[in-house]
Amino acid sequence: MKKTIIALGTFAALSFVVMGSLALYIYNLDLGVDYKGRARLDYNWKYYFAACPKEEHGYEGKFFSFSYPSFTPENPLKEVIDSNGGLVFSGDQFLDIIWHLNEAGSIKSELAAHLSYSGTDLPAFSAEFMQWVLCESDKEYLDSNKVYNKYLEKINFRNGGSAILLSLWSKTEHRPHRKFIIGIAPNGYIFKVRNMVRYNATEATYRELGMPSHYRGGVYPDAARDAKSACVLNRVLETFEFKK
Repeated sequence: MKKTIIALGTFAALSFVVMGSLALYIYNLDLGVDYKGRARLDYNWKYYFAACPKEEHGYEGKFFSFSYPSFTPENPLKEVIDSNGGLVFSGDQFLDIIWHLNEAGSIKSELAAHLSYSGTDLPAFSAEFMQWVLCESDKEYLDSNKVYNKYLEKINFRNGGSAILLSLWSKTEHRPHRKFIIGIAPNGYIFKVRNMVRYNATEATYRELGMPSHYRGGVYPDAARDAKSACVLNRVLETFEFKK
């Protein structure tokens, strides 16, 4: 009996050390939030253990294709096409793609200039271009420089072609952090991929809305959803291909 008690005590102590080390590791992960204490551990823990499945759904469109992680047995991707373009959207995983042929010439020329830019630091997009990206309707948030910090990066797809990855980090809780992939398909269509990174919630807001386990209606912070959203965007970036 004494040996059993000692063994159980040793196992419990080791388990405590392992769990403590894991909690410390997860707590120190930089997942883009500046929370502290219990709020940070709660967010990082839920984000870290959100599953990013290897199984995929595929999208095979007329102009491009990509893969999408299968969070549900049914493929969530829906497509709407008209004579000027189309739309692919995925429901609650916060990814949609829209493409048009007849965009304003100034939009297409500015995007083409960014795609052909050979320098290391891409120039900022114009106010007109940002309004086209965001389609903002609220006058209070029309000045994107006041609402977002912006980061631009040129990315290359695995089988040819490139696009601009535009990351927008919101300065207000009234707008989420977002990422856009913007490019021109070989057939001349301008496409725009939109992905929501996460709601820009302060620590106080997260403690109030993101940590309770009871049902919450409306919009609220959700670390697991944020992790899935990142998983979606990463998989699309890895698998996106233009049709030749």
